[in-house]
Amino acid sequence: VQSVTLIMAMEQEAAPIVARFALQRVEESFLNGAPFVAWTGLAEKGLKLNVVWCGYDKRFGVNNVATTAAAVAAYAAVVAFGRVDLIISAGTAGAFGQRGAKICDVFMSSKCIFHSRRIPDSVTGVLEEYGFGHFRSPPLYRLAREVGLHVGVVSTADSLDCNPTDMSLLLAEGAVVKEMEAA
Repeated sequence: VQSVTLIMAMEQEAAPIVARFALQRVEESFLNGAPFVAWTGLAEKGLKLNVVWCGYDKRFGVNNVATTAAAVAAYAAVVAFGRVDLIISAGTAGAFGQRGAKICDVFMSSKCIFHSRRIPDSVTGVLEEYGFGHFRSPPLYRLAREVGLHVGVVSTADSLDCNPTDMSLLLAEGAVVKEMEAA
């Protein structure tokens, strides 16, 4: 791996990484009119590192969180930086203690699902499967073990809360982490 792009929803998540590696802000906009902010530079061992923050929502003055902003920011990053070896959606999330997660644990996904993108399909089931996504993550188990990360199913949605239907699906899918930008 020689180049990595990190996508982060919150400025508070991106700032320590930008500072740690003294990354330089990319002055030109990725996507005309988009609020995204990016930094680029070199990390340890010559790794090219790009960090993309989804920016602030102008109307509400809050970080642009959830799947839409993350997906568009990821697209803009690919257009701006070209092909990289790895794109990582990184940030804060909730996790399930009953699945062994503890506060401050860091997880790498084995797969990502949308637990709140429910499209009932009693005929073929294809739309329901499409809704959940079941996006497999790259098989980086050795890397996770070498750097001390946990591996598990990550589920995403555009809501911070979790209603009973969501919880049932999260548990049925084996989710360990619940967040708002991954899939």
